[in-house]
Amino acid sequence: MVTCKTVIARITERWWEKTGAPTESPSPRQGRRAFTSIELLGLVGVVGAFAILFLPVVKRNRELSHRVQCRQNLRALGVAAHLYASQQGGRLFPHRRINGDWAGFNLPTRTFSQITNLAGETAVDCPNLYPFTMPGQVYTPGTRATANEGAVLGYIYCGGIDETNMLRRYGWESPLTSSADPSWPLFVDLNASGWDQQFWAIAPHTATGPRRLLGNTYLILQAHLKPIDLQAEGGNVGSLDGAVEWRAARRMKQDNWIYKYYFEARGMW
Repeated sequence: MVTCKTVIARITERWWEKTGAPTESPSPRQGRRAFTSIELLGLVGVVGAFAILFLPVVKRNRELSHRVQCRQNLRALGVAAHLYASQQGGRLFPHRRINGDWAGFNLPTRTFSQITNLAGETAVDCPNLYPFTMPGQVYTPGTRATANEGAVLGYIYCGGIDETNMLRRYGWESPLTSSADPSWPLFVDLNASGWDQQFWAIAPHTATGPRRLLGNTYLILQAHLKPIDLQAEGGNVGSLDGAVEWRAARRMKQDNWIYKYYFEARGMW
């Protein structure tokens, strides 16, 4: 059986043969021909070239793996929603916050706790966003609690919004009960953008992972850019019937209203 150690020994032996050095192990008094600086630079260059060639492949494979995990998360969230509804006379998780409004990825604290209790802590975020936070919008950096009575979620929750007439004007309706239209979206990937004193965007699935800026996935920008402008390839869409599909960005409606008071906040699904 050829081991890594054997291969290294053979390579070393051939190297010494080419350089004229003895193949047997030299004594401490015998000198060896050292690598020159040119040879070391060449080795570093070869290693760097391989890294440049293979790093995108590694990132792409990791992104594909995360898309599968993301799909599993959305299925778990769908099951959690139906379990909750079975105990609440068919009503889905509520979305209205204490201050009377709603936002797609900012939930009432109690709703967030109910979802995590049923689906698990890691299922509430796309794996590319976990653990999701919003720098400048949360009480404490790195946490989820926001100043407007809620906790941030790493997906868009489309259920539990009782102002369906308002939403219908913008091309979608919110399922309030588990018996609503099964094709309606329930939990979807957090492809979103908008502006409220500052431009922001979230692009969780580019070809090689989430779009980041200064290490953050909640991007503070100098201009209004949609996720598709940031090379987002699409996202997973979980419907009320429990089905989850990958939807390419070009097939997504890009201006779904996701915040009651700010027309500028838009989601893609």
